[in-house]
Amino acid sequence: MSSFNRFKDLEEARKKKNEARERLLRKMRAPRTKPTAQQKRSSEPDPKPELKENTEQVQESSKSTGSTPPPWAGLQSGDAELKLFARSEEKQELQLQPWTHELIDIILEATEEGSINLCLLWPVCFSGIALLHSLVNIERNFANDLRGMRSLLYPGTHTSQIVLQSVLANRVQLSDLLRSLWVNKGGVTRIESYTRSTSFEAMLIALNDIRIMHPEVDNPSLAELVPTFTYDPKQQEWISVSKFPLERSLKKVDKLARRRDIRRKINNEWGDPLNAPGALMVLHRSAKKNDWTKALNNQVLGVDGQPEVFLLDATSAAVQGNHSSVMRIPDFLNVAIKNGYGNTGAVVVADDPKTFFLLRAQLNKLKLNHKTKVWAAEADESILSTQTLPAGWKPKQKSNANFQVGIVDRDASQVALSFQRLAQEAGDEDSPSYQAVIKACLYVLRLSNLPAGYFDLTAEMSETGEDSFESHSTAWTPVLLGIQGVIESGVLNVKRAEAEKAISKAEILIDKWNDATPMAAKLLNEVEKHAVKGRERLSVVLPSKKYIKLAQRFLQRKLGELWITAEERLDWHTLLTVNKILTVDGKTRHFIFIGVNRNVMRLLITHPDIPHGTTILITYKQAESTLTTLNGMMNIEAFKPYRGRMGLLRQQLEQRLKEIPNHLAIGKLREMKMIFNLEADDKSNTTVEQSYYKFELEDGGYACAAGWLYRYEPNEDPFFRRVAASSIHRGDYIFEMSDELRIKLESVLQINSGGLSSVVYPERVLLKLYHDDINSRCDLFFKATKRSAMAKEIHAKMVEIDLSADECRPGRVYYWLDLQADGDTRPHAPKDIKFFKIFCKALQISDEEALNYWNIIRNARNLSQDLGRELSARYAEILFQPESAVVYRNISETVIKQLQQVALRCVYRVEHVVQPQNKGTAV
Repeated sequence: MSSFNRFKDLEEARKKKNEARERLLRKMRAPRTKPTAQQKRSSEPDPKPELKENTEQVQESSKSTGSTPPPWAGLQSGDAELKLFARSEEKQELQLQPWTHELIDIILEATEEGSINLCLLWPVCFSGIALLHSLVNIERNFANDLRGMRSLLYPGTHTSQIVLQSVLANRVQLSDLLRSLWVNKGGVTRIESYTRSTSFEAMLIALNDIRIMHPEVDNPSLAELVPTFTYDPKQQEWISVSKFPLERSLKKVDKLARRRDIRRKINNEWGDPLNAPGALMVLHRSAKKNDWTKALNNQVLGVDGQPEVFLLDATSAAVQGNHSSVMRIPDFLNVAIKNGYGNTGAVVVADDPKTFFLLRAQLNKLKLNHKTKVWAAEADESILSTQTLPAGWKPKQKSNANFQVGIVDRDASQVALSFQRLAQEAGDEDSPSYQAVIKACLYVLRLSNLPAGYFDLTAEMSETGEDSFESHSTAWTPVLLGIQGVIESGVLNVKRAEAEKAISKAEILIDKWNDATPMAAKLLNEVEKHAVKGRERLSVVLPSKKYIKLAQRFLQRKLGELWITAEERLDWHTLLTVNKILTVDGKTRHFIFIGVNRNVMRLLITHPDIPHGTTILITYKQAESTLTTLNGMMNIEAFKPYRGRMGLLRQQLEQRLKEIPNHLAIGKLREMKMIFNLEADDKSNTTVEQSYYKFELEDGGYACAAGWLYRYEPNEDPFFRRVAASSIHRGDYIFEMSDELRIKLESVLQINSGGLSSVVYPERVLLKLYHDDINSRCDLFFKATKRSAMAKEIHAKMVEIDLSADECRPGRVYYWLDLQADGDTRPHAPKDIKFFKIFCKALQISDEEALNYWNIIRNARNLSQDLGRELSARYAEILFQPESAVVYRNISETVIKQLQQVALRCVYRVEHVVQPQNKGTAV
């Protein structure tokens, strides 16, 4: 057959499919009819009926008339009534948040109508959009649609489906679903349903077997009920995420032959991306426009494998991972419509008003008809929770709070605009010339927003051990060389004079900012006003740990002798740590926020304890953008409880902007990240003495490990396994602790008390972890309550273990038992490890753990990057080998399990492995 005829046949098949779909949609819009009791059969015949090998997508015999709509027409959230549980604590039942019910209804409606829906939930941080697909599937399955709903999720990652591992489904109810479908006709037991699926039915039979033979086994996770595929642009095909679906539950089936038969039937459909029922199709966020067309093509996806709905992730987590992919969502919809998906529904979920407004404007520009829905949503868990809010919940009226706003960088914005105009002349966005010019634009903005001088930045980076500072991403020199190369190439010949003028202005500003940037000057003024002259407690909130260190270096240099006085009154926080201080004694402090982003906006407008007079130092572009966002939010009825506080912040921004002469057309400056990514630079710093494995992760980050780390194993309980770093290869999934999880764990360990924090003092935190363990063991194994008497008891035990310990003075043991004041720099272990090992044996600490502690103590006197890696390893051990944490650190098993649940958000796919020197090559 010629290629033309094949194409013609495909077009005819698509046309017939669309016509059939239109007829079905008309039927679905008929009044809703609930399934009768006869349709919901409850008889329980032979628990192991034989499955038909052929899959009957729609059984016409089950419909009395041609006008009868399918059972899921008019379906609503909650009709299935399937109970869900947290995997960390199986007895904890999870309920849907009120807005989750409405989102599910919107998705169900979108599949019927083919509508585009733009949804905003705020101020909640919405995460785990893949859960929505699974929850909708459940509703369809229990409405006799065993094939469920196929969804395409974009932008996604290789770990998008991991959230499904954290939720368990009630196996008894799933088994009851199977039994309700059995009918006995002429002595033959068979399954009857509106739609059929060999794989789904085999899965239900496996769960039914486990219910009968092994009722003690855990419930299945939602990930076991949903086949997931990710599109690989290189191979131009959909790749299965799991090689062995349902394996976690299936290995509980006793008979090997039975397991093999079920595996074969499950893989018959679930192993095929063109036919897998209820599949979640994840289009990676790195996919380009050409990849979209190929991924949606019938030859790749199949005519019958097309998704019924697009789930489009515009949440803050997706924006942080890849901002440009989120901003391309309207373009993706446009491409999909042009490729035959005009009748496919779409649901865009955002949790940031700015993102919502930007996407709405783009949809209008592309003339894509859409509906909008906004919820005010306040909760720690955005989709499922053990303590859900009641239906019809509305937020309480927020008290008013005054703000003090300072705008810092009009000059920088003017130069940045000049570079942006030049970039538009340098080529398309993917061209090297465009990228070189836009880097200059970004650099000027980011440097003006730095809470230090250019001198402090260069000094800090030089001390990290970089061989060539000029090659560092935070230096101006490589940026300058890049744009000069564009000029010399002739790309900007027409705009050469303008380019040279922009470079000249940028260099003048950078020289001017050598001592202090505009942001640093404002910060210094606030510190002198409140902490030095005013003698107030001052909390400074900065974007990252590196920014804290830079700000401290700058203030120490500028304040001189007054720094000692100011330092005692200063507290340093990132956005992740500031919540705790706000709930404790925040109203007795003055707060300064350096910069504004979506998280700061949430905090300022919604936190009940935000103090009056809070200072916000903001860039010119951020001020304009924030004001535009606030104006839009004021018009949304759902945000009425926040209007008072939003109005006060808007008023301050308007006043400060009016004070700036010669307004710029700043709206033309595109949205950009206003801070340097110093944390990534720190991780990527490799030296000739590298003795650890470095793992390049899917999100562009890095993880480092010298001996061991934790690999994610979805079919195991618990799902993190300690393995040697040398055993990790490309494609494996590993745990890398996030700052969010670190803060939660430190809160449980009470690490942050007394100003002690891993953000600034990792060496002190490591010593505290060591001494907490020592103190707990002393309380368990020895009777003395005073430290001096305790030291004598331990010393006697040491001599009992090894007579040579008599040479170790009891005074040394006394000192080893506790962490001293902040100025303490003496060693907490001897140079010779011999006595320290005996000391640890007396406290029932293993030799391996004793060696780890000894290394921590010896290294704690020198602040280095190794301490950060060691601290993460300590925390991971507490999380995933919790026996000692429960016994010696007084952490409850329930809390440990809750933290392990959060750890699922810290799983990353390894893309590249760099081995230690002289250990081989990268893999």
